[in-house]
Amino acid sequence: MKCKNCGQRFTRNDSYCGECGEMLHQAEYRKKCQKKWIVFGIVFLFFSLALFSGIVIFSYLHSPKYIATTYFNALIDHDVEKIYSYMEDRESLFVSESLLKEKDQLQKNIEDVKIGRIYEEGDKTYVMFSYMLNGKNKISYVELKKRKIFNLLDTYKVVSGKVASNIEFVVPKNNVVTIDGKEISSYLQKDTTSEYDTYYIKDMIKGTYSITVTYANGLKVEKDVAIEDGQTYRVIDVELTEDEKRNIEDNSIASLNVLSKAALSRKDYDTISSNFKEDIESFYKQIKRSIQSKGIADLKYSDCEVRGAYIDNDGNVRVSLLVDYAYKDHLNEEKMKESSKMISLTYKYEGGTFILTN
Repeated sequence: MKCKNCGQRFTRNDSYCGECGEMLHQAEYRKKCQKKWIVFGIVFLFFSLALFSGIVIFSYLHSPKYIATTYFNALIDHDVEKIYSYMEDRESLFVSESLLKEKDQLQKNIEDVKIGRIYEEGDKTYVMFSYMLNGKNKISYVELKKRKIFNLLDTYKVVSGKVASNIEFVVPKNNVVTIDGKEISSYLQKDTTSEYDTYYIKDMIKGTYSITVTYANGLKVEKDVAIEDGQTYRVIDVELTEDEKRNIEDNSIASLNVLSKAALSRKDYDTISSNFKEDIESFYKQIKRSIQSKGIADLKYSDCEVRGAYIDNDGNVRVSLLVDYAYKDHLNEEKMKESSKMISLTYKYEGGTFILTN
């Protein structure tokens, strides 16, 4: 510090300047210092309070209770954008906000929501909610997973409710598979030992999807499935249209009657082969042997009903039919007996029609 009169340096303990004798204003200096410290203290206090308040607010806004409650309220309000913002980050072909909006079946008429207990299991945190849905008491849990922000601060992401994980689709080999029109060859698992192809998808928004398998012969098999966690869906069964069922049923009855009539007359297959587009001689021989071994004297197929169908790896449709028929045996040829049985026939799909291949 310097004297204001002569510029000579002095210390805080000096009352007079050693050079010119000027009285030094230490009290004024001390007062100024005190004011500076008071101002610094006030600023520091406000900064500390603001920092503490910020930490408290941040902790609350990122707490399991707040996140689960806000998420649950978004469900009640049908706020898809907010629902998606709280979900774990895993955007993919089958996880997106637009897909959530399309697939999600949001609950309605939820009232009297109350938050219950909060507990941890492993790396998951669960928040319980009780509420009234359409006049009935219900309980739901929101599942959360802890995450780090900048490897320092804790926050939580919702990992339950809207996304299903670890889904498999099993289909006959070497065909084109789409889900809601989206081609999924990139999800195919390489396995040369299996007779089927398996497609594995890590995450999908829960909901109903249309799975289509297109075979080399042009046949398309479509199936609607409701996606849930850890499920395996076999897209092998065929859901035939009513017209396709009638076509197969009419074809089956006509073919069976031609074959049984020829077998009763002990004709060679060559005499009836023109009735069929495919060579079914081995099937005809089976019918002949069956008629002869059972002593059948007359046989007439009257009606049948498709009870099920599935696709083999060649793209052929194997159909289960409940067949009604009447017959006479050599022991009692006076009266026709009526009966029914389940049989299996195989049809090839070609040019939009079904051709018997048994």
